[in-house]
Amino acid sequence: MKIKKIIGWLFLFFGVIIIIYPLFISYKIVSQGEGLPNIFSAREENQVASEKNINPSMENIQEFQKELISQQISKIIPSDYIGKLFNLIAWSIISAIFIFGGAQLGHLGIKLIK
Repeated sequence: MKIKKIIGWLFLFFGVIIIIYPLFISYKIVSQGEGLPNIFSAREENQVASEKNINPSMENIQEFQKELISQQISKIIPSDYIGKLFNLIAWSIISAIFIFGGAQLGHLGIKLIK
């Protein structure tokens, strides 16, 4: 009976630690401007300015359209924005998993204490 209570308290303690850790890291990210864990990284492409024909031939019209669209999109959305957004989403999911796991561990600890 005494061993169950000790194990219950340990589970409760570790469950609370597992819940607090991602919250503390998230607090540091928001308040101190620390960077997110880098899970996704943006590809660095060297954009060489080359002179293109203004009236492309029918053979390479698709390539010209792809290049034109990618240039316009890169003007609207910076290349590192997508990587940062995916990193933020991934960190939110990982934090939610840690918090859920810590809550389950704490709940198991409370059951063992009773």
